[in-house]
Amino acid sequence: MSRAGERGLASDEVPSPVSVLLDMSGAAGLEKKSSDDLKLTGEFFGERRESMTRVAVLTPSDIAYDLLDDGGAFAESTGIPSRPFRDRAQAIEWLRRSELG
Repeated sequence: MSRAGERGLASDEVPSPVSVLLDMSGAAGLEKKSSDDLKLTGEFFGERRESMTRVAVLTPSDIAYDLLDDGGAFAESTGIPSRPFRDRAQAIEWLRRSELG
């Protein structure tokens, strides 16, 4: 994920800052991630916070949703607005609101 994120943020075709949709809906084992694992992922995004306005995380399950929710290790370690979503359309709508102002 780190390599893909780096390539995406470094692309000349990507505006900066940009809203990010992190689709974890197909991530096997996401529910088994610890708070420390999610904190490390959040830190990856946090280190690049100047490049991003918001991070929406599309997540498949209640357990993963709860781990990523406000106050969770991921949200606290990013330092940028981030929220989990189960619905892609709602995630995109939330991201677009940040682009509108």
